[in-house]
Amino acid sequence: MEDEHIWLGRVMSNPEYEGMCILLNSTRRNKIYKNGVEIGAIEIVIFVQWYEKKDLNSNELNYWVLRTINKPQL
Repeated sequence: MEDEHIWLGRVMSNPEYEGMCILLNSTRRNKIYKNGVEIGAIEIVIFVQWYEKKDLNSNELNYWVLRTINKPQL
């Protein structure tokens, strides 16, 4: 749809994961992170920076950091 936002996710390195962009919850319990994200046992966390398309009506692929989520997220 023309008025729908177009998002692009970019996997980022996370200093808390020793520079890796993913982290395996190798425990048998769920982990709850500061932002409320809950990761199940033997699941993987991915650190993502979200971008949105600047002009939805343009054919150019120009993106900028999402205004509402401007830091990488789990």
